[in-house]
Amino acid sequence: MMKKNMTAIFAIMALFPSFVFGAEEIEPNGEVVLIEDENTVTVSLISEEGVNPGDWMRVAKKLGKPEAPYWLGSIESISGLDAIVKIDAKAIEVGMLALSAPRAIEHDADSLTAIPGDTFAVTDGVKDDKIDLKKAIPQIELALNEFPNEPRFHAQLGRLLELQGKPAQAILSYERALELERYYPLVCHRLATLRYHGPEELRNFEIARELFDRAAQLGFEASMPVIGAMNRDGIGGDQDYETAFKWFELAAEVGNAYSQNALGECFENEWGVEQDISKALLWYRGAAELGFAPAMRNLGRVFARGIGVKRNDKAAFDWYAQAGELNDSEALLQLAIFYKYGRGVKPNYEYAVELLNRAAKRGKTEAMRELAKFFSEGVHVRKSYELAANWYLKAAQKGDPASQFNLAVLYERGQGVERSKADAIYWYKDAARKGHLDAQKRLLKMNQNW
Repeated sequence: MMKKNMTAIFAIMALFPSFVFGAEEIEPNGEVVLIEDENTVTVSLISEEGVNPGDWMRVAKKLGKPEAPYWLGSIESISGLDAIVKIDAKAIEVGMLALSAPRAIEHDADSLTAIPGDTFAVTDGVKDDKIDLKKAIPQIELALNEFPNEPRFHAQLGRLLELQGKPAQAILSYERALELERYYPLVCHRLATLRYHGPEELRNFEIARELFDRAAQLGFEASMPVIGAMNRDGIGGDQDYETAFKWFELAAEVGNAYSQNALGECFENEWGVEQDISKALLWYRGAAELGFAPAMRNLGRVFARGIGVKRNDKAAFDWYAQAGELNDSEALLQLAIFYKYGRGVKPNYEYAVELLNRAAKRGKTEAMRELAKFFSEGVHVRKSYELAANWYLKAAQKGDPASQFNLAVLYERGQGVERSKADAIYWYKDAARKGHLDAQKRLLKMNQNW
């Protein structure tokens, strides 16, 4: 049976007309002539040949590029040249073009391998942790032997290959599915994800961006925040704040917390939209209420700095604390600073060090640098150049120029490490190449280039 909740997906598509590009015409094999009710339309076929009950029916104003919006239904019955199509008729107009595509009947493989959220699935999806690979793999292989041109079976095989830890083979299966059905949003998304987050040798940000964009254009909600972020950050193509804002806006309006927070950042920083701090705060608060830690952290920041609100260290501390409970590394760092200097809370140096350790273990270089400062200064903890050098080294290896400079100083003085002019010069140069002025000045005094 058809997957539910199609209305919401296609309503989103209709909200984004500026992203419907000119289409290369594809010859239709039918036209909508009657809207029966909210779930059924009649399509007049050019010919009955090759069209069967159970087939997919794609309806659109234009049939062409993947970016063009379309509505997907299934042919319930055929009488002469009239095909009764089950579809979201509220979005359909008489005169729209129709194109049928064959669909394999339900197979035993479907109940074992159908992917959640797949509009081309004919049964309810099976979550990854419920998949029995020993049963599923033979069945999907059998299904592909019987129906080698059914795109959903290639998609389902791709998911199984991902679960087996075979991303390259999964890519090949997804690509085959797209060869058979280029209007396949879930496959576009999964293939894009492998090209973005997969093993380094399989990554291709340009391909990932094109596929995420196609999936988003086809109404796949999970792709919208990703393509928004890629446009915002210039990943896989040019930086485009206006396009990023539009995708974030669409995803935010259907409750995506990441996009709500990103939309707040757009309003705050004037990325693709006129600056409006009140709207930024509204979206930050909305995302925070959905439990999104970066939004809580952003609220902490605006109260700490008085951005659009009266500066309030207690409110800032409370928001940072909520984000810290969710192990947000930046929030943990800020909490440590608040505890160190008694901002919005009574000073507690031991707890500040504990919070810095938590943030540092999550890879936060600024926290590593702050820990090093604690131990090198020895004001509130036992002074230890060895521990300071250890933390500076960890941050320096992650490319932090301030830590590289401070580590070089320790090497030059022989504090916490064996004195080494060569090691000092190495780290001074690394920091200098990143624009660290004090490192550059020190190298000039040492008659060293960088």
